[in-house]
Amino acid sequence: MTEQDPWATHPGNAANQGAMRPVEPFSAAPMNPPPPPVGYARVPPPYYGAPVSTEKDWLGITALVLSLATLLTGFTWIGGIIFGHMGLAAARRGEASNRGMALAGTIIGWVLGALITLSIVGFVLFLFAADASYT
Repeated sequence: MTEQDPWATHPGNAANQGAMRPVEPFSAAPMNPPPPPVGYARVPPPYYGAPVSTEKDWLGITALVLSLATLLTGFTWIGGIIFGHMGLAAARRGEASNRGMALAGTIIGWVLGALITLSIVGFVLFLFAADASYT
């Protein structure tokens, strides 16, 4: 009679061949940890970022509205710039979700403010030039 390996896999279970072999305690082969006991909670799925709050979305909306209202009033670009920078800071802190709107309000406010300032300076220079031509 031949001696059989007690850890050998049954020939009918060939798909799991190697699954039943013992691992020596100090061998180079990695040991799998045992499964958790029944009744333990599973590990929750990974968390990919904090939810963004919308409590200060009004800052970006106000910045855009005030910057665009400059086309009608001529002076609300100042408020658009201020609220735009406040909205960008709130979006950076995670208190607002409309960074793009705050950025658009800030950029439009700066551009329209520069255009209005340049037009006022040009108008004043025109008045000085016109006054100098009459004397």
